Amino acid sequence: NDLEPYYDALTVEIGINGADDDLAPFYGSIQNLQPPLELGVNSSTVLKNYQRHKMALNARRVYVGRMRLAVLTEDVGERKAHAYRNSELYCPVSAYYNPTYTLQRLIREDHVRYIPRILVQRWRSAGERTRVEGIRVDSGETVSFSCRRLILAAGTVNSSRIVLQSREDYRTELRLLDNPAVYVPCFLPRRIGKRLDTTGYGFATLACLFQFDEYSTHIHGLLFELM
Repeated sequence: NDLEPYYDALTVEIGINGADDDLAPFYGSIQNLQPPLELGVNSSTVLKNYQRHKMALNARRVYVGRMRLAVLTEDVGERKAHAYRNSELYCPVSAYYNPTYTLQRLIREDHVRYIPRILVQRWRSAGERTRVEGIRVDSGETVSFSCRRLILAAGTVNSSRIVLQSREDYRTELRLLDNPAVYVPCFLPRRIGKRLDTTGYGFATLACLFQFDEYSTHIHGLLFELM
């Protein structure tokens, strides 16, 4: 609950779409969500079937609804809403959020000074300040910066590397963890031989939550409508 206002602010910054449906109690606040993406013909059929059998499925702890997606369905600044060309895998699309958009805005508004093409290697304490050390990737020249407060946000693997090097720790082994996933191919018999839907959204739009019993955690499944 303490973090919810910050999630609501990030929903605006990133541009997240979703719906107030059966998954809202699991996903959290619906504040500032953009309208959900239009469903392709297959996903639409699945959702209609779920709604027809909703009471029986909910009794078995099965819930289906819209995913929360960092994809614009309405224009935000220079970023354009999703165009439904089903070309997401092949074309750069500004509807998809990337932290670069936020960084570029912060640079334009003079909130940060961005120094590119430097590989950060470690930090060292220097009294009340912290010295960040790295090299210029073009020349190999050593560089350093001094700061009062350091925020490390280099992604999981690179942040771990920088921490270990800063502590001169060459013994610790950090495991890479990932959620186990199972892929199940599905098809709708009535769609065989029908015209291909080329104007949809080529990734997941629907999600399904299933709970074995009242004591177990939910299994989270996604329906990818690949074209």
